[in-house]
Amino acid sequence: MSLYMDNDELNELDEFQKVGVFPPSLRASLVTELNRAGIVYRLEDLNEHVTALYVLNFSSNEAGVILYELKNKNKRIRM
Repeated sequence: MSLYMDNDELNELDEFQKVGVFPPSLRASLVTELNRAGIVYRLEDLNEHVTALYVLNFSSNEAGVILYELKNKNKRIRM
C-alpha cells in the first residue's frame, strides 16, 4: 500500500513540510522505506537532478532520518 499523495490531495492539507531534497536515483529506495515506516509523503521533481520530499509535520523527524541514512549509504556505495 502506497502512502503517496498527489498534488490535489496535498493542496487540501497545510500540514505538509519539506524534509529535504535528493537525487532521483534514491527515489525507489526512499519510497520503499517511507511506505515501510507508514509515512504519508509527496515527491516533487524540482528538475532532472533534484527531487523534493514532503511529509506530514508529525512525521518529519522520522522521514528526515530515513532520507539522511539513505543519502549516506549511497555515498559509501559510490566511493
